[in-house]
Amino acid sequence: MYRVAVCDDEKVLQEEICRMCGEILQDMGVQHKIQAFGSTKELLAALDVQEGFDLICLDIMMPEKNGMEFAYELVL
Repeated sequence: MYRVAVCDDEKVLQEEICRMCGEILQDMGVQHKIQAFGSTKELLAALDVQEGFDLICLDIMMPEKNGMEFAYELVL
């Protein structure tokens, strides 16, 4: 199962990214699960209790911690 996380503070964009990822993976015949998050704080909480994601799509500009800062912290 291919697991995707989409993190965007704008609900409309969040839903659009989830939809596009779902269509691409379905067209490729890949079993998948997509989870949406409204903040990096929500995503971090999920990462603490789940086994992780194969792909994380991050919004660059978010109110608390932006996607670039969060990505940097993930690789450290």
